[in-house]
Amino acid sequence: MTFSIIIPVYNVEAYLDECLNSVLRQNYGKTEYEIILVDDGSADVSGKLCDEYAAKHENIVSVHQENQGLSGARNTGIRCAKGNYLVFLDSDDIFYKDSLVHLQECLDGEPDVIVCNSMKFEGNADNLEKYNYLSNDSGLMFDVLNEYQGLLNHKDFTMTAWSLVVRREFLVYNNLFFEPGILHEDDLWSHMIMTRAGSMSYNRNFLCCYRVNREASIMQVLSYRHTESYLIILDKLDLQKERAGISRLERAVTFRKMALIYITLCYNAADYIDTEKKDSLCAVIKRYSYLLKYEEFKFSVVFRLFQKIFGVYGSEMMIRKFKNR
Repeated sequence: MTFSIIIPVYNVEAYLDECLNSVLRQNYGKTEYEIILVDDGSADVSGKLCDEYAAKHENIVSVHQENQGLSGARNTGIRCAKGNYLVFLDSDDIFYKDSLVHLQECLDGEPDVIVCNSMKFEGNADNLEKYNYLSNDSGLMFDVLNEYQGLLNHKDFTMTAWSLVVRREFLVYNNLFFEPGILHEDDLWSHMIMTRAGSMSYNRNFLCCYRVNREASIMQVLSYRHTESYLIILDKLDLQKERAGISRLERAVTFRKMALIYITLCYNAADYIDTEKKDSLCAVIKRYSYLLKYEEFKFSVVFRLFQKIFGVYGSEMMIRKFKNR
């Protein structure tokens, strides 16, 4: 079997039919892929829908578990998978037409990871726009770290679980499961994938169509948990860059990744800087402030200037004023 398509499911009864039908309509042999539906403790009828689809289609597996979050659901799917390659699709998103056929064309040489283009849409899937776009040629490449460094500098590309297709044996052998209990888990996971992969290829065709601004999505609800997750990711990447045997290039791309996350952290933390979290947030922001020298986008220049003039607390208050204006 070539592909295992892992779809975490949580309270998405309004979107699941569209998602699954976009996969089942693929012009690709049904015996060459499986769909693994992981119902992560849904409170609506999503779990029942999973079972109904599994009863009708031999290549669909329905798994139920108590709520563990997106990382936990994806990890369950990985452990159930039988395909040579793992494809991640969120249950409110859809596949682009002929996605699997185009993925098949990227498998020569069995790359550890395939980096894919994707689309985005809001509301109606007829209104698709480019979300991630790469013009890189396909073909097997072994200089993965240099390619990853280029991707981190690519202003039109954001690395997510559904923009990467990963060889299952490579992932399992290196224990590259998703970090449980956090948001923005893709930031940490994708970095670990790209710094461990020995080979890669690009899929210039579109794979996933990403739904934006969905009501009730946890990513649309602002909370301190977002900021807390970025703190955890920064700490874990900090440990990675100091591990024994790390190459200079991997250390450099890890600094670059940390810098991107640090800027997002500073932006999010401004909403909580005048609360009981003030002291702990200021300490972390100050500790990682050196990362700004690894990032040259305009936000990093502004943050550096703010911190130099106003200090950590003052700079966060300035950012909050800017956000609320």
